[in-house]
Amino acid sequence: VERHYITDKLGVTREDIISTLPEEMIAMFSGCCWVVWKGLHRPALCLSPFELTGSSGIVEEWRKAYSSHRKDSMLSQLPHLLYWYEEGWSKTKDFKAFSLVRKDKIVPY
Repeated sequence: VERHYITDKLGVTREDIISTLPEEMIAMFSGCCWVVWKGLHRPALCLSPFELTGSSGIVEEWRKAYSSHRKDSMLSQLPHLLYWYEEGWSKTKDFKAFSLVRKDKIVPY
């Protein structure tokens, strides 16, 4: 079984986590989309959290969001993990290529 930072921190399997995610989020994994950001449609790629390795800022931010949304039974509101095809933004500002974005800001490609 391949180990991952998120599964190690949460003490569950990848399958356990994926099975709790909204189907529409899973369907978008590895797919291109547009994101309405600052009034413009910007190109991005929707990612599974398991497509990134290590404990980088965005992986930890996603893990915290997942834990918080799961605890509050709000996984349908969990933000999507995105890779920007141009410079992105994040609250922690220690990474610029990735962000967590609400689903209402995403337009399928």
